[in-house]
Amino acid sequence: MTTLAVLILSLSTLDVPGVAFREDVGITEGTRGLREAFPYLRAKRPGMARGEELTPENLHRFIPPVRDEKAAYAAVRLFVAGIAVEKGDALITVGEELRKEFQHLKPKVDRKASPADWSRRVERKADGWHVTFVAYEMDRLLQLVRIDAVVPESGPISMQRTPIVRGPMTSWQTAMINGQDDGFLRREKEMQAEARDARRRYAEALRMPRTLDAAFAIGRLRLSPAEVRSLWPGKQIDLARGLNHGGYILADGTVVSFAARTVQSPIHTLIHRKNKGPVLHRLTVR
Repeated sequence: MTTLAVLILSLSTLDVPGVAFREDVGITEGTRGLREAFPYLRAKRPGMARGEELTPENLHRFIPPVRDEKAAYAAVRLFVAGIAVEKGDALITVGEELRKEFQHLKPKVDRKASPADWSRRVERKADGWHVTFVAYEMDRLLQLVRIDAVVPESGPISMQRTPIVRGPMTSWQTAMINGQDDGFLRREKEMQAEARDARRRYAEALRMPRTLDAAFAIGRLRLSPAEVRSLWPGKQIDLARGLNHGGYILADGTVVSFAARTVQSPIHTLIHRKNKGPVLHRLTVR
């Protein structure tokens, strides 16, 4: 491999905090289409032409055997498009309010699905590690869900999502036909406004912590700078590059910095580093 090829590979390689991959595995940006799902990462080992999109079914081929609680939880968390929620009553209340207020994208709310105990549980059983927790997900659909997963020591992960609050959608396909009337276009704008309003109000109720886990989700979801500010309101680090570049100091004193073409366009780069120090993780690259 030439020096240039090594440099290009190193610049395109991504990091996955908390997940210990085998030493010969490289992680890069995956495909972002209708058939692919979070975290939109591709894993590659020597001898593989293109690598494989990471899924719960194939992760075991790229990581060592899962032999402890921490590794089991990290393996499941990798496929959760958001963050773990320790208490979701405020999100449920917002979902009920939006259901009454929205005209088009009404969320579905099932209070009976909310757990009596919101704490994370990881237990070792005969068929593997049983992992249960509640998460707020933001990939194409905003939802509060209970995650129930089984992580074998070495084998496909099974995951089940039980919605507590489901919706609204934040993206959808629209068939544009010549001659659409003003009513159709007005409805489309109203739906987009409802999706933005829901994201903002869930964020206010969530009070998303400034943690590396949250930064990983933000980067892999490629949220816009405006959406990041709704999740992490308050002081940013001034990078003196305009409104589409910014950064935040995390709870542990480290820093994440991001860049996007505009305030409303998806983040194309998100880096985690020590404060005024070296890069620790590359979470999203062009």
